[in-house]
Amino acid sequence: MARFGTMLTAAVILTCTPALAQHHGHQMPTPKASGAHSGHTMPMATGPAAKAFAEANAKMHKDMTIAFSGNADVDFARGMVPHHQGAIDMAEIVLKFGKDTEAKKLATAIIAAQKTEIALLKTWISKNSTQTPMQDAIAISKAFAEVNMKMHTDMTMAFTDKPDVDFIKGMIPHHEGAVAMAKIQLQYGKDAEMRK
Repeated sequence: MARFGTMLTAAVILTCTPALAQHHGHQMPTPKASGAHSGHTMPMATGPAAKAFAEANAKMHKDMTIAFSGNADVDFARGMVPHHQGAIDMAEIVLKFGKDTEAKKLATAIIAAQKTEIALLKTWISKNSTQTPMQDAIAISKAFAEVNMKMHTDMTMAFTDKPDVDFIKGMIPHHEGAVAMAKIQLQYGKDAEMRK
């Protein structure tokens, strides 16, 4: 199983784009400079909220860089745990530094929902992590890797020291990534609990 996982990871890297192969080695794209001309960069904000968002974002992306097993149910569950933890970490930052009532209300709801789902996912993983790769293992792994890369690229932004704005702007591609990963699971996955 471990040898197959290593071979599968190598196959995914070779069949995906060069940018994806670069990402798999933990090299992240440079931050987008909103409103900047191509080739020019805006300085990163240096306040405590911006620094916290950048650190939470980087940790989530690193933790989501997993060796895919080729089993859609297992890979979905294993990827969703750090993905949800990233949302919690970012929500806690906006609760600490933000001022906007709606952003804080959203953050509180995200924390409650994601903690519940993380508990469910961890329980499921402890019972099902030894499942074998599926027939479409390479396609499954490639699809998850491509979605992860797109989400990580879309979430790489210049933080503004406006925590409410940064949180909302980050949560949009974050949630879009979750929807895309869920669609892959629904296309290939078999487990009723993960499909739900």
